[in-house]
Amino acid sequence: MGDATNAYNNPSYNQAMDTSLAGNTAKVSRFQREFVYLRPAGTSSDDYVMLFDRVGVMSPMYSYSNTKLLFHVLYTPTVNGAPTPISPGETLYANADLVTATSGEGKLFIKVLAPQARNVRVVGGRGIKAFWVDGENYDWHWDAGEPQPRPINDFEDKPYGEWRIELEPADAALEHNFLTVLYPAMSSTLQMPATTLVNGTGLSGAHIADPTLNRLVLFSSADDGGAPPGTLVYSFTPTTRTHHLIVDLTPGTRYQLDPVLVGNVVTVTLSPQSDGVYQASSQGVLGFILDVSGEPINNRIYLPLIIKTG
Repeated sequence: MGDATNAYNNPSYNQAMDTSLAGNTAKVSRFQREFVYLRPAGTSSDDYVMLFDRVGVMSPMYSYSNTKLLFHVLYTPTVNGAPTPISPGETLYANADLVTATSGEGKLFIKVLAPQARNVRVVGGRGIKAFWVDGENYDWHWDAGEPQPRPINDFEDKPYGEWRIELEPADAALEHNFLTVLYPAMSSTLQMPATTLVNGTGLSGAHIADPTLNRLVLFSSADDGGAPPGTLVYSFTPTTRTHHLIVDLTPGTRYQLDPVLVGNVVTVTLSPQSDGVYQASSQGVLGFILDVSGEPINNRIYLPLIIKTG
């Protein structure tokens, strides 16, 4: 978890405090990012990365399409949903929830679960809007005959980021949570395992129906990321055993775990109890595994390494 609020114009510091930049007032009240890397848990399971971003702005004028989460990709991405051309090199997809980008033998699936009202904007195209910033295109030095140096990195002869994906809220609220799940795979992979939003008591996250080991990660849904108090309840539909990872809890809290299966849906209740078997780590992380019927496989307390920076 990291807090990058101070990297932006915010109430604690903004450029309006400098008389030469008086017009550049505070825009951002919060920017927190939590990053979870789910490593393969078996010989045939896959990697996943979850990003949970909490963004607050000072005024509606800084919200909507002015609040963006950007992903830069090398080639034209594919987006599910109906395209609406905005201008040459710019296309809008209303309420899209899946983007794929392929390069060589690799493919990246980007599953968007929040904000629930959203737009996905694709911007790019060589000679059109690659490296497009504030109404100007900066994609020069493509051909060998052009002045050098070319905008390349140390190990590839093509510039990164010729295309970018912009995820933006479709409303002008002051607070937005962004939840995206990244699934890196081979280019021959046809689809991402079913990935669904899970909301619970003070919690929000995702369930990934990985065929070897389902993965479920939950974050605090509070605007400020504060630990959810009291009893925690959430439901999901497993397809096999499921590894649960809950972050942002009060460090050291012990819980009684009570899972209940009704039909195909498992409802998990975690009640704070001083003698509870399951205990959040010193960094507020709780992990356990349930089988497909919702029964705990064992009572081992999983304490993954989580590093928080400010």
